[in-house]
Amino acid sequence: MKRIVLLTAVAALFACEKKELPKPFTGNGSANTISVSMGSDYANQLFFQLSSETVIAQNERSIWDLAFESGADGREIMLNSAKYMAVSITNETSLSSVNGTTPVTWLYDNSKGMPDSLALHDWELNKVYILDRGQSTTGAALGKIKFHVTALTENDYTIEWGTLSSSTFTTSVIAKQHTHNASFFSFNNGGATVSIEPPKDQWDLCFTSYTYYFVEEETPYLVTGVLSNRNLVRIYETNAAFESIDYAFASTLAFTEDLDVIGYDWKFYDFGLETYIIDSEKIYVVRSVENRYYKLRFLDFYDVNGAKGTPSFELEEIVP
Repeated sequence: MKRIVLLTAVAALFACEKKELPKPFTGNGSANTISVSMGSDYANQLFFQLSSETVIAQNERSIWDLAFESGADGREIMLNSAKYMAVSITNETSLSSVNGTTPVTWLYDNSKGMPDSLALHDWELNKVYILDRGQSTTGAALGKIKFHVTALTENDYTIEWGTLSSSTFTTSVIAKQHTHNASFFSFNNGGATVSIEPPKDQWDLCFTSYTYYFVEEETPYLVTGVLSNRNLVRIYETNAAFESIDYAFASTLAFTEDLDVIGYDWKFYDFGLETYIIDSEKIYVVRSVENRYYKLRFLDFYDVNGAKGTPSFELEEIVP
């Protein structure tokens, strides 16, 4: 119940945005205004390519559960934090030994996305983990799953899983897609891989909900914002004037690998006005997956009809 109340509070606090009206690129060195629509309930994850200034893929955010790192040596397993997922580590290696009375301590992926900040970073073969699958876009609880990884090779993962009350279990093989950052898996309908991210060299930013852990409050919240492609995309936040940012400035920046540099706090909720306000002083310099530089600042969070869920932003390629 506590998690549901917190999620409701977060929806009220962080949840407003704007609609999709992309305009054609106007040429080198000129700014372009773009809008992308996540939906008023933030149901959609949008994968955005800077070079074409378009959303090249999108999906309903609750249709997957786990992302399995796809490199030949990859072994990281990521939760779908867009639906407030959590995991608990047990001391068991037998699925039959875990049920609804097994003690749980919920862990969440850090939105920075670094491997050592993932809840399942140190997972072990055959150790049983309990997953809280989070909530749907309508707030419905999606239930709990127990699973363990029984095999890992350079080409695939093998997992065995079932509901907490199950005594019979399903075995699923998740093939690594080496052209992608990860392979995505859903426990729906008997379990299957699903198509989510585009190939890792084709996109830069993901507009999505995600779970952010507020350290001072020791509480995870569901927020709405932007995460970056872990494959080569790097971002730097600055308060420099948008117009003054040039190639000489961009090419010397100390970019970070954190995925949530843009994050959610380019907007804040004004309780007096009962609306979201854009922090126009936050400017983001992005080194794209194609090793090109862009500057970006947000303009709005609502569409022309006043519906939330549609960020609009100014985007300009930085050329020598």
